[in-house]
Amino acid sequence: MVDFPFPFLLLPFYLKHHTNIKLDTPGANEWHTPMQGACCANPLCCLFGSICLPCAQCYIRKATLEHIHGENWSDHYECCQGYSPCCNETIKDCSKGNVCCLCVESFCCYGFAMSATKIVIQDHYNITTDPCDVRLIRFNNCMQCLACFCEIMALFNRSFRDLAQIVRCAADITFITMMGCMVAQVKEEINFRDGMKGDAMAAG
Repeated sequence: MVDFPFPFLLLPFYLKHHTNIKLDTPGANEWHTPMQGACCANPLCCLFGSICLPCAQCYIRKATLEHIHGENWSDHYECCQGYSPCCNETIKDCSKGNVCCLCVESFCCYGFAMSATKIVIQDHYNITTDPCDVRLIRFNNCMQCLACFCEIMALFNRSFRDLAQIVRCAADITFITMMGCMVAQVKEEINFRDGMKGDAMAAG
């Protein structure tokens, strides 16, 4: 059986038609916690994001939109926040403000869901793309495609079955690790920005 990589792919951060973020255009700010340090910065959130993918996606999208838009966060929800190339105008209109669609997105397309949430925070605070983040995401995507290729080869040649299982296992571990790190990274950024707001209010 072939596990097609679509749900396990992560969006790159240079979708020119969907976001202002480009690899060659540094933002004014940097991530408080890069992906490579997110696991150590918030291990519990990273573990939660790795073990319970759909629940973590619902939680982190709500936390992100609530952080930016306040109590009316659900009014600003749309499928993948419009960043995915799969989300045409019809899907955007149907999903606008629909929390049930958030649940479906989190269960069916958690890779795209997490990428969209990360880009929302990155776009909102004009955060420059971390080169290491890009390398990690590209590595994940390559692993998913390699696993899919090996599984297709195993359909025609049984000698590839063991190799396909090993590569699939490695690809799955890579993916859930990336997801956990991205959840922790976004959560740490939210906590950092909330702390800055609190300090500014106290100083004022």
